[in-house]
Amino acid sequence: MSGVLVFAFLLFELLAIATVSVSFSNGSSYHVGCLESERRALLRFKQDLQDPSNRLASWIGYEDCCAWAGVVCDNVTGHIVELNLRNPFTYCDLSQSKANPRSMLVGKGPIPEGLQNLTSLKHLGLPFNHFSSSVPKWFDRLTHLEHLSLSYNSLEGRIPRSMARLCNLRRLYLGGAKLNQEISEILEIFSGCVSNGLESLALASSSISGHLTDQLGQFKNLDSLDLSNNSIVGPVPESLGQLSS
Repeated sequence: MSGVLVFAFLLFELLAIATVSVSFSNGSSYHVGCLESERRALLRFKQDLQDPSNRLASWIGYEDCCAWAGVVCDNVTGHIVELNLRNPFTYCDLSQSKANPRSMLVGKGPIPEGLQNLTSLKHLGLPFNHFSSSVPKWFDRLTHLEHLSLSYNSLEGRIPRSMARLCNLRRLYLGGAKLNQEISEILEIFSGCVSNGLESLALASSSISGHLTDQLGQFKNLDSLDLSNNSIVGPVPESLGQLSS
């Protein structure tokens, strides 16, 4: 009888361990919910927007913000790690990417500062909307950021030097912005810790001028570079051949 009891006890322990293992590995069965401070930050962000197609209809009240449209949270910490609000209705017209204005999120001014409180963000995607003003200087607070896409909004002004602190940045998309900046200055900004990991840089149609220099050789992991439709002149530097592909 004692042997049967021991076997039953061991079987119970194994089942308990398996249950715990499944609950931790499956995001749908273990989820702490979003943090209150980050839920409020998203609601402040929404208040500063016009949303004519009601894309953010799920962003209401005291609901779990991890279930809101475009929001992805870490299953263990509850921190928001991804905010993807790309305009879903985009199309190509005469080789140019455009978006349906009826589905744009329209900023009432600069990109709302409420997002700077989402300090665990790894992915921020706002392309093909209508955010104006310049690239915010406070982006340097998002030190975990790996993917930043602001392409084809209505941004103007230079890339701020504070973005040199985004050491985890892997992909940067700023196509269609009116940067009015020399390419050498942009490469200098990212020549520090950013250059160690940057894999994709897209600055097409961004009012960039000047000459490409050997600064490009510092970006050892860069495998995608789009500088088309700008005013960059001069020979292709030899350092271009030092890139990963």
